[in-house]
Amino acid sequence: MAEREVILLCGPPGSGKTTAARASRLTLFDRDDPRWPDERSFTRAIARLRGDRSARAVVIRAAPTSKARDRWARLIGATHVYVVDIDAPTCARRVRARARNDLRQSLGAIPAWFEKHDRDDGAQSFNGWKAHRMSADRSRYGAAHERERRKWAPKVRRGGVTCWRCGEAISPSEPWDLGHADGSDSIYNGPEHRRCNRGAAAKLTNQRRRNKGLPTSEPW
Repeated sequence: MAEREVILLCGPPGSGKTTAARASRLTLFDRDDPRWPDERSFTRAIARLRGDRSARAVVIRAAPTSKARDRWARLIGATHVYVVDIDAPTCARRVRARARNDLRQSLGAIPAWFEKHDRDDGAQSFNGWKAHRMSADRSRYGAAHERERRKWAPKVRRGGVTCWRCGEAISPSEPWDLGHADGSDSIYNGPEHRRCNRGAAAKLTNQRRRNKGLPTSEPW
């Protein structure tokens, strides 16, 4: 039996949540789907996921605040929470391009989402990853990782935290990862720029592949 996997994927309108969720090959729960006539029926359906030991699903919610993400994550028994990391102009451009009947409502919801958005819960950012790999790092992001990230999140948000890997400041609005010591999934160095963290991970992976005589690959 496949391991239970219930992902809460959050973000503003036009951020690409549905596209990513569909690519994950997990069962999709999207409020925009016409099979859900109202919010109540949708909420009841996703609440059943919490008690389903074999559930493999992605639930889409806007959830700009830590409090909202925590509420939805608890409701569905989420194994992981992601927030799409994207800028407001890109969201607006995508919303206009899809030309749906809710254009005005969706465009108005974008700045409202960013105004409310916070990172206090340390939810993992989702930015350009192939969605079917959303759970690839999940074994590394257990309770200890999330506790450590929650500890750092308010400090990064206030500013003044430097990247452990390059030594430069991490902007409060800049995507960041909680860096591991190279080769370890349980020793944490501290916050790192995402570009620094992912670049180091790619180099380590390629080195391991070279040692095994395997072809190297670019980071996904």
